[in-house]
Amino acid sequence: MAPGGVVLIEVSGRQAPALARLFEQAGIQSSVIHSEQWDATVVMGRVAGGVAGGDRSRHGSPHRYRAS
Repeated sequence: MAPGGVVLIEVSGRQAPALARLFEQAGIQSSVIHSEQWDATVVMGRVAGGVAGGDRSRHGSPHRYRAS
């Protein structure tokens, strides 16, 4: 993935935590985003430094928030 690149995957609310964990294990920052308006859940992955699988110390744990 390119530096600063982002991937968005729409999943069910039940699947989101597992996908976020997979991203984190691969060194990809993850966020779970849910829209009440659209009743949709998306897992966003971002590689801060560019290449996944590098130094995990710079990556946080999944963040969860509600989109308006």
